[in-house]
Amino acid sequence: SAAMRHTELKGKSIYSLRNLLRLHLLLEVFLIQCESALIIILDNALTLFLVCRNPSRRKFAENHLRIFAIFGLLIGIEFCKKVVTCSNISSFVGADIVAGMVSTNLQDGCNLLLDLGTNGEIVLSANGKLYACSTAAGPALEGGELDCGMSGVDGAIYEVDINNGTVDCKYYGSKPVGICGSGILKAISEFLRLGIIDETGRFNKNADNNLKQDRYYLTPDVYISQKDIRAVQLAKSAIFAGVETLLEVANVSKQNLQKVFIAGGFGSYIQKHCLFTLGLLDKQLQDKIVIAGNTSIGGAILWLSHEELRNKFDEVALQTTTVQLNSHPTFSELFVEGINFE
Repeated sequence: SAAMRHTELKGKSIYSLRNLLRLHLLLEVFLIQCESALIIILDNALTLFLVCRNPSRRKFAENHLRIFAIFGLLIGIEFCKKVVTCSNISSFVGADIVAGMVSTNLQDGCNLLLDLGTNGEIVLSANGKLYACSTAAGPALEGGELDCGMSGVDGAIYEVDINNGTVDCKYYGSKPVGICGSGILKAISEFLRLGIIDETGRFNKNADNNLKQDRYYLTPDVYISQKDIRAVQLAKSAIFAGVETLLEVANVSKQNLQKVFIAGGFGSYIQKHCLFTLGLLDKQLQDKIVIAGNTSIGGAILWLSHEELRNKFDEVALQTTTVQLNSHPTFSELFVEGINFE
């Protein structure tokens, strides 16, 4: 399930678009109702590639493009409105991350931006330079790949507390039907606190009565499996290794970091202590965390409402150096190091 959020700003409409089918239907309705419209689309590189009128003019790997306008057809819809997007940093670090960099003023100091999702984009501002990378975290942190996983919509468990074998779940809507990313991180934090799993992530067979055949039941219908825990371990280790590698490339110590911005829909709801209990981030960063929310929407608002800032989006993308983690000599070592829980 893909989330779509709508914000009104001075008669202009801003959309966070995570699904191309929804985009098609949305534009049909929106453009019929509006005599004039300015739409900005900020998403990952693949989405922007797919929605462009003429992809041959924008090769997938050619990322340093100036902000441009598209007139005419957009995925088969005829209209005479203006649609804009902005530069990607690389094939795996898209315009949504550029928007986040601008909206958080990342360049104003030694700061880190993390978009905790499937791609796990990480950007570092240090010593007047910008570095970016993308980690293959997988969809577990957004509820994907989990036996009972789902996004943060009605029915999703988003917080779990366990006391004396009694499980207390908080969930959206009237009935829990699955668990989202913030929920499973909180649940695994509880598992570690109570010894339900060990530091390797393996279930303790002598845990409470909610554990049945390598499945820990939060409700009669919603459970966390051993496979789910392994998926989270891979995701959190990728984030950990990506951050550590980026700091090493830039020769920056954790002590010198001023702020660590946690962005994205999932990142907006995570409890800070889970980042450190599970080992997504080093504990030295505990006092530097800023929950930044949907920074792509924040960037879209800035782009539409402050014309003087529009060139900054392009400048930020051009100035950012992409770090290829798969070719970095220590990334694999750090990834293995980060698999276990502390």
